[in-house]
Amino acid sequence: MFFITLVKWKESPAKQKESVEQYTKTMEALKKQGIKMQTYWTLGRYNGVTIMEAPSEKDAMKNINPTI
Repeated sequence: MFFITLVKWKESPAKQKESVEQYTKTMEALKKQGIKMQTYWTLGRYNGVTIMEAPSEKDAMKNINPTI
């Protein structure tokens, strides 16, 4: 199943070094769980679009990080 999420940073990513590092760690953890995720940075209202491929909605929902 594929899931699409819109991403909006609370502050500029340059000011949130911890968030960028956390994102990298999250990506590595997802790979270990067999979940594929890609992020595309955008211009405009949202900063990015994330496309996640997960076995179920439950697996996808437990991996969404609302604090980015």
